[in-house]
Amino acid sequence: MKNVVKHHFVIILFFLSFIDVRAFSQPSIDEIISKHLENTGFANFPSDLKAFKIEGEMIQNKLHFPLKIHGIVPDRLRMDIIYNEQNYIKISNGDISWDYNPMVDSVSSGMNQKKDAQNFIDRLTGGLYKYKSGLVTGRLLGLVSIDDVELYKVEILEDKHVQIYYIDRLSFLIIRIDDDVVENKITYYNDYRKISNYYFPFSLSGFESGVQSIAMKFTSIIINPQIPMELFDKPERIKFK
Repeated sequence: MKNVVKHHFVIILFFLSFIDVRAFSQPSIDEIISKHLENTGFANFPSDLKAFKIEGEMIQNKLHFPLKIHGIVPDRLRMDIIYNEQNYIKISNGDISWDYNPMVDSVSSGMNQKKDAQNFIDRLTGGLYKYKSGLVTGRLLGLVSIDDVELYKVEILEDKHVQIYYIDRLSFLIIRIDDDVVENKITYYNDYRKISNYYFPFSLSGFESGVQSIAMKFTSIIINPQIPMELFDKPERIKFK
C-alpha cells in the first residue's frame, strides 16, 4: 500500500513540475516581437513600403462613409470621405496639410507635427518594426485571457508615450492596442488578410471610455501602387472659383 501511495505521489510531483515549467517558460519580449514581425511580414518595414492605396468605409455614430486613402511614405497622405454625395478631402504634403469642406466650399490649412503617411501605416500595422532599431522599447507584462483567447500583454514605450499591446499567443498578430494604461482609448484589430507578403488588419474599431468612437473597414489594400503626385496638391475650391 505504501508503495502505491509513493508511486502516485511521484506522478503528482512530476505533473506539478511540468505545469510549473509551462507556466514560467514564456518567451522573452525580443522573441515575441521577432515572431510577430516574422508572421506578419513587417520585419523589413519601412524600407519595403513606398506607397499604399486603401478603399473601404469609415463608420461613426452608425453612419457609413465611403473612404479612399492614398499615401506615399513618409509624409504624403490623402483621405477622401464621401458624405451626402459630397467629397471631404484631407491632404498632407510634407509640412503642410489642407482640409476641404464641400459644404461651405472652403479650404483650411495647417502645419503638420508628424509625417502623416508613416504615422498612418504605423498605426495600421502596429509599428513594432521600430523595436529592432531601438526607436521603441518594450517589456512583457504577462499572459492574459480575453474572450477565451490567450494574449501576451506588452508595454511599448516610444518617446515617453506608453501603449499596451495585446498580441495573440498563437498567431502573434496584434489584437488590441490601448493608447494609455487606464484603457480610456482602445483600438481592436480584426479580419487579418494576406496582401503580398504581409498580413494587414482589414477592420479597426476604436473605443473611448468604453464607447465606440470610430471604425474603419477596408475592402482593398494595395501596396506600392503608382500614385500621381498631384493627388497631394492643395485642393481647389469647386463652387466659387
